[in-house]
Amino acid sequence: MIAVGGGCAIVAAIGGATAIDPPAAGIGAAEATGAIAHLIDLASLACVAAGLVAGGLVLATRGPARLALAVALDFWLAAGLLRLSLPASWQAMAAAAAILGIRLLLRGALRHPADAPPPGPAPVSSARR
Repeated sequence: MIAVGGGCAIVAAIGGATAIDPPAAGIGAAEATGAIAHLIDLASLACVAAGLVAGGLVLATRGPARLALAVALDFWLAAGLLRLSLPASWQAMAAAAAILGIRLLLRGALRHPADAPPPGPAPVSSARR
């Protein structure tokens, strides 16, 4: 029996045939990848829930709705970015891009609300000299 670096043993059988013997203990690469993917899914779900809770707390403490939305969007963006660390799928990429685009649009809209009067020219004094 000859041990090989990947955790498998090559067993030489009679007649020169070889077979790969699976490792006796531990988990394989597929199981480890599946476990990591599951942890990332749970972390992204936790980010979504944290965004809801944090946004709700901002509103509950009588904070402005704009700030609550910005806080929630930051957590949701983190969830989307976590999902991008999984094996790439177009759906995950599109979701993260959509959240990022919405966040950027809302950030610009929240900085310059539509109900605020536009800045006008400086008032002119009625007394001319």
